[in-house]
Amino acid sequence: MADPQAMIILTDLFDTHTDGWKNTLKQGIETLKNPLLTFLAASNPSLLKQVIPAHAIKSGFIGRTMLVYEEKKSCINPLTEPPKIPFDLDKLTGRLEEVSKLKGQFKWSMKGKEVFNDWYQEINVGENQDDTGTMERIHDHAAKVAMLLSLSRKDELIINEEDMDDAIKACTGFTHSVRRVTMGTGLSPMSEQTALVIQELMNREEHKMSRMKLLQIHHGDFDAYDLDRISDTLQQAHMIVIKRKGSELVYEMTPQAIKRYEMYKEAMKK
Repeated sequence: MADPQAMIILTDLFDTHTDGWKNTLKQGIETLKNPLLTFLAASNPSLLKQVIPAHAIKSGFIGRTMLVYEEKKSCINPLTEPPKIPFDLDKLTGRLEEVSKLKGQFKWSMKGKEVFNDWYQEINVGENQDDTGTMERIHDHAAKVAMLLSLSRKDELIINEEDMDDAIKACTGFTHSVRRVTMGTGLSPMSEQTALVIQELMNREEHKMSRMKLLQIHHGDFDAYDLDRISDTLQQAHMIVIKRKGSELVYEMTPQAIKRYEMYKEAMKK
């Protein structure tokens, strides 16, 4: 279940710097000095929207996280055979111990700074259609990832061109992921279900699908009456056309809607 207070606390912890995080209790003020909070979690869009309330999505919590959206498995492995390249835990832990001893301030190489500055100027040209705060913080994420990449390659606290290039490639996908995950967080009570229908149609090769197939796949997400309301709204918005094929109704995305969606996807990748 969603815990609005937890989202507020996590956001505050993220923004804490040298002064520490302070929490007022009956016994007085409790202070956490130099807090470092890291979590790695997995979910799906529907469950994520139940755990993270809409106000947290649009008030900065999502913008402070790195969301990775995947529709397919990166590899298919039944795990019945040992890996061809064994995982060397001792080597990894040894390297992490070495990294933990490094101290000091990261510095830029000349080329690394040029890559970051050019990209920063590029992403801040024009208006960004993003109310989650992701685009406002994407450069911070990229700089942090570049630091981690640098540490994985060398003991020098220097961000070079390769580190920054790879970090930008990794982080620019976050904006698209956020759009996919948060689609359907509007005020309409049917916004999430409408987003599911749009995503299903866009993921189909010909961007069309029968009414019966939609109801079968999303049984439990919406019923026949809900789908009628959704399809009527999308049809009036000129996002879909409804055709009859025999006894079946088929929903098909309009060329204009496909073009707008693809243009938005490309814009979010930049």
